[in-house]
Amino acid sequence: MSKVTFFKTQFPFNNVVETSPALLLEDAQKFVDVDLNIGWAMKTVNSYFPNKNNKVALKDGDHVNDRRVVKKCQGSIMCDNGACALYKKQLRPPVEQKLIANKKCIYCNNAMNWIQSAVTVEYYFSFIRSECTMNHKVNRFRKIEHLHSSYVQKHLTNDQQKKVYQIILKNPAATPGGVIAEISMRSDEISKDVEDINPVLLNRERTKHELRAAKIRNDLALVKGTDLFEEFSKIEDEYPGYILSAELVASKSCIIFSCPEMAMVKLPFVNCPMITDVIFKAVPNGFHLCSTVIFVPEMKKHVVIFQAIIKKLDPQQFAVYFKALFEKFAIKADNFLGMIMDFSQAQREGFYQAFNSSFPDSGILPTRLLKGSYMHWKQSVQRVVSNHSLVPAEKSNQFVSLTYKLLKTTVEEVFVETAQSIIREFPNVRRWLQWWLQPTISSMIYNCQTVLSDALRKHSSRTSNAIESYHSALYRLIPTRKALNVSLRLILQVCRTDGRLIKSYYKFGLAPFYTKTSSKRKNRSKPVANDGRAPDCNKAIFTSQKKRKLESLDTKVESQCNEIVSPIKSTKDAVTDSEDDLDLYFDQIDQASDSKVSIDLNIDESLVVFEQHGALMLKALGGIVDDPVPVESDFDFDTEAILREFECLKYNRYDSILIDSYKKYTSNIKTMDEKETAVMGASAMIKGFVWGIPSSTDDVYNLPQFTDGEPACCV
Repeated sequence: MSKVTFFKTQFPFNNVVETSPALLLEDAQKFVDVDLNIGWAMKTVNSYFPNKNNKVALKDGDHVNDRRVVKKCQGSIMCDNGACALYKKQLRPPVEQKLIANKKCIYCNNAMNWIQSAVTVEYYFSFIRSECTMNHKVNRFRKIEHLHSSYVQKHLTNDQQKKVYQIILKNPAATPGGVIAEISMRSDEISKDVEDINPVLLNRERTKHELRAAKIRNDLALVKGTDLFEEFSKIEDEYPGYILSAELVASKSCIIFSCPEMAMVKLPFVNCPMITDVIFKAVPNGFHLCSTVIFVPEMKKHVVIFQAIIKKLDPQQFAVYFKALFEKFAIKADNFLGMIMDFSQAQREGFYQAFNSSFPDSGILPTRLLKGSYMHWKQSVQRVVSNHSLVPAEKSNQFVSLTYKLLKTTVEEVFVETAQSIIREFPNVRRWLQWWLQPTISSMIYNCQTVLSDALRKHSSRTSNAIESYHSALYRLIPTRKALNVSLRLILQVCRTDGRLIKSYYKFGLAPFYTKTSSKRKNRSKPVANDGRAPDCNKAIFTSQKKRKLESLDTKVESQCNEIVSPIKSTKDAVTDSEDDLDLYFDQIDQASDSKVSIDLNIDESLVVFEQHGALMLKALGGIVDDPVPVESDFDFDTEAILREFECLKYNRYDSILIDSYKKYTSNIKTMDEKETAVMGASAMIKGFVWGIPSSTDDVYNLPQFTDGEPACCV
């Protein structure tokens, strides 16, 4: 909303009289939405009600609420230093005389010369006529005039304020830096030059002030002292049925909302886990946005079904959130697969409290329904590996192998031994490992320590990537760190989008996405290396060796298939030499299994990986046996012990396949034809396990058998 009272005349030098509308707020007995700016720096000399306590009868048109304001021009200031770049440049002075006396030149730091003026301006506000009359009085005979020139004014005129508002309309997320640079964050367009509006907008602080003032004038920002209840009432009317509950007490602020259209679809709580996470940039400082998503088959994607803006990250707040979630969708203990989240203690305890309160007689432990995000664990391992003061570069593969084994094993003795090996080999990671081995955390992620239900543990969803994807989209759509009412309105608008998709799906039969043919993955172009920079970071210094191994892996495998192993070299030595290459092989296998959700994009590349490294895997496990060599009895005993231990791993499907391949390969193989057949069989087993397809018609009968619904990979 623009000002009611303002004047078009700017920097007048002569007598000027101008009239503008005026608005009186009778309850407060004052005129509002007033801008008395006429360009000059003016100091208020007097402000009073001329007709109050007036014993003489009022003239026609006068009223007791009429008001007169008298202001005096403060002249200008300039630098008298002849060597200064701003010599004789007249500038706008401060309003207060004390500040004028202390004013220094911004270039040479000399005291400024004050050119005074005796010109006064009278503003008369008429209650009856609802107008304000500005009278700029000049008397040159009495030397009451401006003895100085005009300057860049500090305040924007009404027309200039409207131009700033147009910038806000085009780009609500406009920042002072972006406005000054004339670049729009929402498009590739060059915005309007702010210098043409007013040169004072080249000052960052001034631009920031004017942008906020424009938002406040047009109800785009929450003004200090605004009635929050009134603002939320407007939002509730604008989005009926969205806000489920709102607690605005400072210590317990919690606004819970959900899209009403979510009730139109039967959400698959039995078959799919929900994913919950918290972010903070989408809401004001001190607040947090908690969101929950679930995969909706009709939408072919994860959809946000429940959200809340909370003040504190404590168990009580999350307990309120999860309990409201259970009540909103009438979730029962027997039709609820579980929840995936990160390892926040407040979220865990809040979930436990809400579940025990909502289902006291279920007999189900809430720990069986809470699955940790695999990606959070994997990123934590990667951060530790990247810190070579914790893990030496030459031992990074060993550390990754141990942590991977710690994650997958289901044998408690192996789990304990692996943890001890990590602490023994890498003592600096003791605190990191102790944190992950806490019972409440280890039960969410490690196979050996887990208490998860079989359905949740075997479910293919094991990361919080779906909710992270929503957060990225949210940050692209809305500005961050806005006032609470603004942030809530914008988040509700994004929430409404999924509701409209569901509504159009059931009402008009419109699919949210068209079926697309899978496109081939494009070859990534390598960035041009900076030949002027030394390898001064961990990645550049320590990863070159691993890159060389990956690049030469194909050549190495081919040469290994053709070479003849010397009789002097034992099978045990062959296993030791290929240990590092086997780690690289498993890295690629793990990446392929993580990409299960995008099978069409990755299948061709993954099949090539399996074909290339099938011989390497068999060599690492059993050695090349075209020319049989004596096997040491100790190694025979160790191998059999390892096999028995691996066979105890109920859910370690990779190891079971490798053992089958080992047995098949090392049993009475004498000729090259038999070796090639065994390699193809092992390759078919792996491809059938990961992708569910054979490599050829001859390999159909070599595929492993799994029960229906069993996931391709359990980590």
